[in-house]
Amino acid sequence: MRDLYMNKTMAAFAALGAVVATPAAAVQIFSTEYVIVEDLGDGLFSFSQSGFAEGAFISGSFAGSDINGDDQIISFDGEGSDFMGSFSGKSLVSAFSFTNGGFVFNINGSNILGDNTDGGIEGIIGYASDGNTSWAAGPGPFNLCDGTSQCGLIETIGTNVVPEPGSWAMLIAGFGMVGAARRRRRSAAFA
Repeated sequence: MRDLYMNKTMAAFAALGAVVATPAAAVQIFSTEYVIVEDLGDGLFSFSQSGFAEGAFISGSFAGSDINGDDQIISFDGEGSDFMGSFSGKSLVSAFSFTNGGFVFNINGSNILGDNTDGGIEGIIGYASDGNTSWAAGPGPFNLCDGTSQCGLIETIGTNVVPEPGSWAMLIAGFGMVGAARRRRRSAAFA
């Protein structure tokens, strides 16, 4: 009975080791649709992008104003705030939301991000709170988006691709304890 218990315990540790050591595959999905930015008034904007696999989409919002008068709202220059967004999620990439990232938006063009009306660079990037998923549209300008140009990219790298040193140490210590207990019981049985 004890041997059966020890065999099951060792099998459980081996399975745990396999799970900890298995890397997650990187996933990328693309959209060839423009990001549409709507001016809601009072310095508030919403944005959305479709064209991802299985009908998935991005939606979000930000606040901002053109403080330096360069006809762009640039979050990296302190002109934007309250940036947030979400991805609806499908089989390739799970749903996620983001509140950190940044954007460059041309306020004198159309409501299409990267409309190339003045050659200015436009783009948005957002990082999921888990740090493992990101979305990027641009940086532009994109004057074509017809299936031959990449207008949006979602990338996820998974979690725990490489185990922490502490995880390895605990796993090895566990194997050592199981082996020591097994040797002790085996020697006691032969005495």
